[in-house]
Amino acid sequence: MIKSAELIGKTYKSGLSQSELDILAAVNTVSLSAMSPQEFKISMVKPLTISGIKQLPSQEEFTILSNLIMSKYSTLTVGDLQLAFDLNALGTEWTRIDHYNMFSVQYVSDVLTRYIEYSRKAMQ
Repeated sequence: MIKSAELIGKTYKSGLSQSELDILAAVNTVSLSAMSPQEFKISMVKPLTISGIKQLPSQEEFTILSNLIMSKYSTLTVGDLQLAFDLNALGTEWTRIDHYNMFSVQYVSDVLTRYIEYSRKAMQ
């Protein structure tokens, strides 16, 4: 089945899988490094909700998380961030990483690292 992928405003016919199309769509969203702290905080609502975490991080924890993501994962986009947590919650592409009801630096880093590995393999 031929599918079309839209990349930077151009449509290409290809045999891309749904996973590849999802990754392409995620890549073509706003870069995390281009976001203000407030925009970044808003973008974290979906990952927190999907993860089922009831207690939001404190302001100090959020600042640490924000700094980590902006420095170590600045090449990712908002779409990448949200897709990473969607896939982790589904547990279909890798073994689900448990959050132990904490949106910690370790949890976020583990999910994003797993997503980067997955997206590289999917796009080869």
